[in-house]
Amino acid sequence: MYLDVSFEPKKGLVKGNVTHTFTPLLKTVDSIVLDGINMRFSEVKIDGKTARFVSNPQSITIFSTSPLAWNTKHTVQMVYECNPKRGIFFIGWNDSTNRSRKQIWTQGEEYDNRNWIPGFDDPSDKLITEVKVTFPAEYKVLSNGTKISEKKDKSGNKIWHYKMSHPHVFYLTMLGIGNYDIKSTKSKSGIPLHAWYYPDQPENQEPTYRYTERIMDFFEQEIGVPYPWESYSQIPVQEFLYGAMENTTATVYGDFYYNDKRGFLDRPYVSVNAHEMAHQWFGDLVSARDVSHQWLQESFATHYSKIAERSIYGEDYFQWNRRGELNAAINASRNDKFPIMHTSAGGARIYQKGSYVLDMLKTVVGHDEYNKAVKYYLEKHAYKNVITEDFYAAFYEVLGMNLDWFFDEWIYHGGEPTYNVRYEDASNKAKRITNIYIDQTQEANDLIGYFRMPITVEVWYKDGTKSTQRETVWGKNYRMQIQNPNNKEIDFVLFDPNAEVLKTVTFDKSFEELSAQLQKAPNMIDRYDALVALRNIPSDKKRSLLLEGYKKETFHATKAEIISQLANDENESSQKLIVEALNDKTVQVRQAAVENIKQKPAHIAPLEKMLQDSSYRVVETALTKIISWNPQNGKQYLEQTKTVMGMSKNVRIAWLKSAIAYKLGDENALNNYRKELVDYISSGFEFRTRNNAFQALQSLNYLDDTAIKNFFDAMLSSNGRLATPAADALKYFYKQDAYKNQVENALQNSNLESAQKETINKLLK
Repeated sequence: MYLDVSFEPKKGLVKGNVTHTFTPLLKTVDSIVLDGINMRFSEVKIDGKTARFVSNPQSITIFSTSPLAWNTKHTVQMVYECNPKRGIFFIGWNDSTNRSRKQIWTQGEEYDNRNWIPGFDDPSDKLITEVKVTFPAEYKVLSNGTKISEKKDKSGNKIWHYKMSHPHVFYLTMLGIGNYDIKSTKSKSGIPLHAWYYPDQPENQEPTYRYTERIMDFFEQEIGVPYPWESYSQIPVQEFLYGAMENTTATVYGDFYYNDKRGFLDRPYVSVNAHEMAHQWFGDLVSARDVSHQWLQESFATHYSKIAERSIYGEDYFQWNRRGELNAAINASRNDKFPIMHTSAGGARIYQKGSYVLDMLKTVVGHDEYNKAVKYYLEKHAYKNVITEDFYAAFYEVLGMNLDWFFDEWIYHGGEPTYNVRYEDASNKAKRITNIYIDQTQEANDLIGYFRMPITVEVWYKDGTKSTQRETVWGKNYRMQIQNPNNKEIDFVLFDPNAEVLKTVTFDKSFEELSAQLQKAPNMIDRYDALVALRNIPSDKKRSLLLEGYKKETFHATKAEIISQLANDENESSQKLIVEALNDKTVQVRQAAVENIKQKPAHIAPLEKMLQDSSYRVVETALTKIISWNPQNGKQYLEQTKTVMGMSKNVRIAWLKSAIAYKLGDENALNNYRKELVDYISSGFEFRTRNNAFQALQSLNYLDDTAIKNFFDAMLSSNGRLATPAADALKYFYKQDAYKNQVENALQNSNLESAQKETINKLLK
C-alpha cells in the first residue's frame, strides 16, 4: 500500500491518494470490495485506468473492465476525502483557549483504520506500507518503518516519507503528528531507538523512557529472535483511548504516562513500555488471524513484559505482579466461564490469565524447552498470521511433546481449579507420613472438568528442614503421601509454594502454623498469604508477630499488608510502626501508611511532613486528610503545597477542593479557586485532569454555566474515558432540582447542533 495524505485539522478532514498493489487469489476477479467508512471518492483506477465504482457508508466496490486472473499483479488507486469519527483523531485544533496540544494521531485496532484509509481492513491480511504525509513544517510526523526523507515543498509545508520493508497488518498502520523533539539511542545489537517527547517538558523524557534499551536487550536475549524491524519509536499523545498501541515500529501511548521523576514513582511507563515492545514480536511479527486467537498477542505481551520487569525489579515484584493476574482471572470467572480462546473472553483472560498460563506452561515443559519452541514458532511464522494451533504445534514439532491436556484445560476450556486442602500427620506400619488431601470443589460439567496439574507440596519441620514432593494432581479427590522417616515435628505445610498454579485454595491453618509460615517461608508470596490469613485475628494476639515481620520484610506488598492491619491499632508500638512507615524509602510503603490512617492520629506532625514527599499521590492524600483533621492550620498547609501541580493536576485539584470546602480564603480568593477548578474541566486540558476536576466539583456540589458548557464539550468527546465520566458527573447535578433547570436552559440556549443536543439529552436521561 502506498498512501499520500494531507489534512485540514480544524475541519477534521483527511485528503488521501492511496494505491494498493495486489494479486488475485481467485481464478478470475471482476470486482473488488474494500472497506471505507463514509468516504467521498473523486477518482478510482485499476492498473492506471479509470474504473467504475459504487460506494456506500461502509465500503467501495470497484469493477474491472476485464477479469483479473490469479498469479497476476495489479493496482487499485483511489483519491478520496473523509471526516472520520474514529481511527484518526484531531486533538486541540479547535480549542478556544489555545492551550491544548495540537496533534493528529491514529488508533487502528481492530477495524478502525478503514475510517481514514480505504483498504482491506482485516487482521488476516498483511501488506507492506509506504506513507507520505504533507503537513506544516513546524510539526513533526511519525509513521511506520524507516524515514526515507523529510523535505519542504514549495508551499512551505514538509513532506514526510516512511516505508516498511516487511509486511504487517493493516490496523497497525499509524501516524503521530505534533510538536515533538526526539532523543535517539541504540540497543546493544544496534537497533535505533527513538524516544519522542514534548519540548516544553524535557525533564520528563528520562523518567518516562527509563530502561528502554535494557528491555530491548532483554527481549532479544530471552526470546532468542532478533528484533524483527528496522527501528523502534515511541510517541506520547493527548487523549489516547487506551494505555498504548503497538503499531509496527512505532508505539503510540497516552501522555498520562509521560511523567517527571516524581510522577514516575506513582505511574511509571516501564510496564507499558515493555508490553508494547514485546508486541513487536507477538502481534506484529506474528499476528493473530482473528479475534478468537488474540491471546497469542496480548497474553504473550503481558507475559514478556512481566518477566522483563522481573529482570529490573526482582523476583518479589514478579510474584506480586503474578498475584494481580491471578486475582483478575478469578474475578472474571465469577461472571462467566469463557475460555481464553473465545471471542468474548474479555481483557482479564486474554491479558492476565493468559500470561499466567504461559508461566505454567513454562513450568510444565521447562524454561529452555519453552524458549526453544517459542523461537521455532516465531521463525516459522515470521511476518505471517497465526492461530493457536500453530503455537501448540511448535511444542510437538520441535520437542515431540503432546500438550493436548494442557491446552484443553487452560486454553480451549474456561474456569480454574478450586482446591480444598488439609493434611494429616499420621503413622503407617511404624512409619510416620504426612497425608495431603486435595479435593477439587469447583462445579464440574461438560465445559469445565477436574484439572490435571503437577503441584508441589512442602512439609516444613520445626528444625528448619523440609520434605518436598511434586505429583500430578487430578480428579475430584486426591491424596499425596509424604514420608517423614526421621519422625520430625511439622511446623507448617505449603501447598503449591510460590503459587505456580492458577487456582483458588482453601487451606485452614492454625495461628501457630501461620506464624511459622510468615516467619520462615522463603517466598514472599507465601508469607503474604500467611498475612492475609491473619486479617481476622485480634490485634492483641498478632501484634508482636506483625511488628517483627515488618522488620524482616523488604517488599512493599507484605509491609503494606502489615500496615493495613495495624494502622488503626491504638497500641503505642503499632503507632510507632506507622510513623516509621511514613519514612520508608519505598514509595508504595509510604502510600500504604498514608492511605490506611483512617482517623486523626494523636501526633499529626509526621503526617504533615508528607506534604513534602516525592510522590504526588502521597502529597495529595496527606493534604486532603490533614486539612480535614486540622482545618485551623489549613492555610499553612496550602502555602506549603501551592506550587505543586502533580500528575494530571491531582495535587492542585485536591488543593483547590480543600481550600473551597473549608473556606480557606476570602470570598474573592474562593471565587478564583472555583473558576480555576471549572477551567480544569475545559477543552484546554487532557482528559485525566478533566476527570479529576469532575470529581472535585461533585464533591463540592458546585456547578455554574461555564462548568455546564465544559461538561457538554466533554460529553461529546470521541474519547469514552472522558465522555462517560463527564456524563456521569453532570447527571449527578441534573438529578438535583436546584440544577436541573439550569442544565436544561444551558443546553437549549447553546450553539450546539441538534444532533449534539440530542446526544447530551440521551446521556442525561
